[in-house]
Amino acid sequence: MEGTTDNRSKLPGPLVPDRTQVLFVGLGTMGLPMASNLVRAGFAVTGVDVNPASVEAFALAGGRKGHGLHGSAGGCDVVVTMLPDDRAVSDVLAHVDGLIASLRPGTSTTRSSPAARRSCRSRRC
Repeated sequence: MEGTTDNRSKLPGPLVPDRTQVLFVGLGTMGLPMASNLVRAGFAVTGVDVNPASVEAFALAGGRKGHGLHGSAGGCDVVVTMLPDDRAVSDVLAHVDGLIASLRPGTSTTRSSPAARRSCRSRRC
């Protein structure tokens, strides 16, 4: 498709439980079960959310509590966002001090939200 970017070639290798560090941003109604399923599958998952109760619930499910976006991003291989709208995706990933600035080269980002695709296209996420 014209205007889309294929990020698969940027991955350092196969996503392997116990060796793939995942940062999951957005532990709400949809994100918490998704992140918890990754933990059950054996992935090392750190979760962040604006709601501390959601982060606590994720920790009870076996996930690691993130300490802010930037403090949690440096060692991850994959970032998954489950956010409610375009503005939230843009604010988290690409705003002035967005998450993208903290990621090491080669980190894959996956947007798993109901937000419109144009926010990622314009940011090349």
